[in-house]
Amino acid sequence: MSALIWLPGQFKTGNCLSNLLCVFLLVIPFWCFAQASITGKVVDKADGKPIPGATVFLNNATGGTTTNKDGFFTLTAIKNGQYDLVVSCIGYETYYQRVIANNGLINLPVIELIFKATELHEVKINPNREEYLKMFIQEFLGNSANARRCKILNPDIIAVNYSNKANTLTAATDDYLEIENEVLGYKVYYKVDKFSKNYSSKLLYYEGPARFEELKGKPSEQKKWLKNREAIYKGSSMHFLRSVFNDNFTEQGFKVLKLTRKPNPNRPPDSVLRAKIRKYTVNTQGHPNWRDSASYYMAKMRLPKTTDYLLTTPLAKADFAAPAEDKQLMQLQYKDNLYVIYLNKAGVYQNRVANNLHNASDNPSTVITLSGEKAIFDSNGIFADPADIVFDGAWGMSGVADLLPVDYMP
Repeated sequence: MSALIWLPGQFKTGNCLSNLLCVFLLVIPFWCFAQASITGKVVDKADGKPIPGATVFLNNATGGTTTNKDGFFTLTAIKNGQYDLVVSCIGYETYYQRVIANNGLINLPVIELIFKATELHEVKINPNREEYLKMFIQEFLGNSANARRCKILNPDIIAVNYSNKANTLTAATDDYLEIENEVLGYKVYYKVDKFSKNYSSKLLYYEGPARFEELKGKPSEQKKWLKNREAIYKGSSMHFLRSVFNDNFTEQGFKVLKLTRKPNPNRPPDSVLRAKIRKYTVNTQGHPNWRDSASYYMAKMRLPKTTDYLLTTPLAKADFAAPAEDKQLMQLQYKDNLYVIYLNKAGVYQNRVANNLHNASDNPSTVITLSGEKAIFDSNGIFADPADIVFDGAWGMSGVADLLPVDYMP
């Protein structure tokens, strides 16, 4: 943020316009970065008694606080935007409340925590646990170079399981994972409420509250962290959504195209392929060329299910985004899929509209598909419900290792 230094003698005392201009410029930064505060009280729902020591934070943001002996808390210096307030305490159900910060003080009604009666996730000891744990860590942290330098400090609390029948890895935790990200300079506390990776459909989904803490380091380390954070931010989904919200995504280096996906005419339906493969592998009597036939249909099974048709005419904001019912929010709404490309520093599109959308190293752009009719997001560049969208490509391969707090500003 730039600042104006007012040195004595730089403005004539008789020039009112100059004096007013100076005051105006000095005040501008405070208007642009106005902040809010949230205060409230946490009690036990059963007896109404205050709960001291409960952790209170804004989901996926930096910082947080704890309730005092009377159950009161205050969160300060909150960047404007929409957040999920999280209240967490051992022995109680985690509490969530959607709040919208807009410069002023938010006084919340009394928050009542419910005693946790549910059973804990059992961390089973089995011969394959280490293998499943490695699979989870790779999917959860992501496939980037940053992920290889991230550490989960307490992996013993992860309950992880793999279903051969569903070809799906699932995991959960009852407490917060402690993740040290030495590349971005954060310690991330993440409670995994739900995690699922289906290796047939390639769909990955996880959710849970998270809190960021700044790591302490030397000035040289802090400078490196700031540089790394900005590099992660540029071209990210957060960067894109913020620029759409501010109506300057083109100036920020993004290009949005329409992508239509249709069934691949060269690939029969799964039901037909499974029947054919079973026919030529299980019952080979009367089929002299059963090996060739089985190989043929197995090759068909490996073909992509869809064929992509990309329209090269760039879309305008009105083609894919509009204000939500709450005018402080926006929503993506469109048919087919969005193909998002980011312009690199050299002024060359990082993506060359290659055929393979799944190889992030060759093709770092992203396809956005809506799960329903719309996906609501806020000025911080965060979706209200992550389940509303599916990322295919660069953003889909990013994990917690590349996650920035929602209140991050480059």
